Amino acid sequence: QVKRRVSTGRDPRSSRRISHYYCEQAVGANLRHEPRLASQYIKQAQQADKTASRPWLLKAEGARLAKNYVDAVQAYRRVVELKPNALPAIMPVLLECHREDGSLADYSEYLRKQVGKSDSTALRLAYVDYLHSEQGVDVATEALRELLQERASPELLLQATGLLLNQRGSQLSAEFQPVQEVMSGLRLAETAYKCSECGFDSHALQWRCPSCKSWDTQQAALDIAH
Repeated sequence: QVKRRVSTGRDPRSSRRISHYYCEQAVGANLRHEPRLASQYIKQAQQADKTASRPWLLKAEGARLAKNYVDAVQAYRRVVELKPNALPAIMPVLLECHREDGSLADYSEYLRKQVGKSDSTALRLAYVDYLHSEQGVDVATEALRELLQERASPELLLQATGLLLNQRGSQLSAEFQPVQEVMSGLRLAETAYKCSECGFDSHALQWRCPSCKSWDTQQAALDIAH
């Protein structure tokens, strides 16, 4: 009966649960070092729910570990298409793939476009952090200035204060310290997630909320707060 509902599209929640079931089987197969079996489970997960992002994430991780970086990048980008708020969490591994593939310029342009069409505070913070680490404080400051003009938030203002201190040196540290301490109290942990259904907090992404048992309901807490 469940299979009939899934095939006719009458019960999308069942489709999601079945997809996650196959994903769990794929994770187990990978732990047992059975990549072919894991690949089969991933395909079944994709067939069960064509809107699910988790099978693509598993596919991307498998390709990355096998050093098939072009395939990994394509799969990670498919994850973002299906679940845009996943981008901040996968940026480090996506950067690794682009670095190994020698396509960092493409990665920077991709991020710029994603930030331009998103209102995610978590993504904007991660983007500025990336620019700071890869292209320097001046580039990051300019990008942050543009983002603040579009929409200011306590998190972005705190980041601006940190970049200003980085630019000007220790002379301003004592002067700006009280401001930074006050604004730090307004900022949520960047790695924190919150269930959009019941509000359960977590420091790591949970595909199934431990509290209300809903699937795919956890989002970056920064984005829910704003």
